Amino acid sequence: MTLGATTSGIDFELVRLGILEGTVTEAATGAPLEDVLVSVVQPLPFVSEITFTDAAGRYRFAGLPAGTYFLKADDFNFLPEAYQEIPCPDFCDVNEVGTPVPLELEQAVSGLDFTLEPYGSISGTLTDAVTGQPVEVPGPFTFEIQVFNDEGRFEESGFADSSGSYRVFRVPAGQHFVRTDARASPYLDELYDDQPCYEGCDVTGGSAVAVVSDSETPNIDFALDRGGLITGTISDAISGEPL
Repeated sequence: MTLGATTSGIDFELVRLGILEGTVTEAATGAPLEDVLVSVVQPLPFVSEITFTDAAGRYRFAGLPAGTYFLKADDFNFLPEAYQEIPCPDFCDVNEVGTPVPLELEQAVSGLDFTLEPYGSISGTLTDAVTGQPVEVPGPFTFEIQVFNDEGRFEESGFADSSGSYRVFRVPAGQHFVRTDARASPYLDELYDDQPCYEGCDVTGGSAVAVVSDSETPNIDFALDRGGLITGTISDAISGEPL
């Protein structure tokens, strides 16, 4: 390079990066879903991006290097999915369960679509087995109802209100097991339907509860027994004074 001179021929040939795109719709109706979080991940070399669907349910990732990618769609009211139509709840690893999507430079891969299933819910009441009256709830968020999948894995929970009523939202369609967690209350825990279930019990020994997408499964009720009480005092062995 010479001062005052122009050096020409310093050219660049740019290569367009790749594009991944598709749509997200509701499975039952085909209606587009807006503001669904869609994520794309490539394990090695690591790439991770997110975007949200528009009003037509469309999403698009541009400027991606060549590689193999995994996609996931996630919305609070719908069961998350990995591409291609694979349930992928909060604990799942999309790199392990998802369908790999290869991408080359200057390539646009479209039709990477998701059809999401709405969650269902489970509801019921908790009553005292002797009186038939609503259980005594010590305070908010203290009397928990837990839902497990057909393999015994925890999925979701809810809490009983002062009337003993509860409803657990965001439950996927399928067979589930339900148990109580009384915590500070005087009641003994149960597994539906009417089975004692203390710390560490096998929840898959209960009666299965069927849940359907976008529907409430009602009347999953519990009639709980009160536990007994053991009382006494602790005293000094020599002086007899209470400790």
